[in-house]
Amino acid sequence: MGISTHILDTTRGKPAAGVTVVLEQSSDVGWKKVNAGVTDTDGRVKGLM
Repeated sequence: MGISTHILDTTRGKPAAGVTVVLEQSSDVGWKKVNAGVTDTDGRVKGLM
């Protein structure tokens, strides 16, 4: 199982490149960063999980 992303720039009608995406997990003591990445030219971050 994995997590996919696809960020679109609705102003331009194209994928949004260069957007930082942070994957976090909630716990009793707050949020813990699991992974992060930056969108590619297709608006996707590969390998978050």
